[in-house]
Amino acid sequence: MAWSNSVAVLDYNCVGGFLVVDCSDGRQRRFKISLSSSVDHQMLNDIGYCHRNQVKVKFRAFGNWSPDAWFCEVDIQDKEDAVTFINVSKIARAAHVDMIREAVKFGFRRMKFATIKPDVGMSVRIQDEFQVVGGVRAVGSHWFNRADDHHVIVVNVANVVDNPAGVVHTVFHEMRHAHQHMAGVKHDQFWKGVDFTGTPYEDQPWEHDANKAATIMVKEFTKQWTGK
Repeated sequence: MAWSNSVAVLDYNCVGGFLVVDCSDGRQRRFKISLSSSVDHQMLNDIGYCHRNQVKVKFRAFGNWSPDAWFCEVDIQDKEDAVTFINVSKIARAAHVDMIREAVKFGFRRMKFATIKPDVGMSVRIQDEFQVVGGVRAVGSHWFNRADDHHVIVVNVANVVDNPAGVVHTVFHEMRHAHQHMAGVKHDQFWKGVDFTGTPYEDQPWEHDANKAATIMVKEFTKQWTGK
């Protein structure tokens, strides 16, 4: 799959089942769209975001198709610098790290982080060791540093070879926790203004929300990542 150069979105419209994008390099690019698809609807939102905010974007096309005429994925340029990746894993191969990076970028678009909080700061640490959270071995964790308004996500990749989808689920699950904080629905042990202090892990509403969101995004990302 090939990427285009970074360009601005001058205009866009839906015509005859295609999302048609007029770009600053003089080219017109097309994406076959179905507005009944949540993934395709998100693509429309992403293009609209770039157009409204004058943000540059790269386009990617399937197979040997030219990204100067067609696209199946976009890479919004103002979102890459928002995340710092720290890879200390000895297990994860380059392809696994690339998958995690792409999953994080997908999660940014899907959960509209830049729209909710344009100056969001986030670090993603990829490691082999399990963390112990509340006395339980956790495959991932999220915490928020209020001092510098920065979110930190830790992803355990010990099982990435046997269960890459599980690692991607962890990425989206922990990103969802960051989203909950930014959206203001979770604060400490409060969820939508209700105190859930002492609630068992399996009954905590923010965990139900994170698991549900992650399950949906794993399916969408897998389809995009594998083309199946």
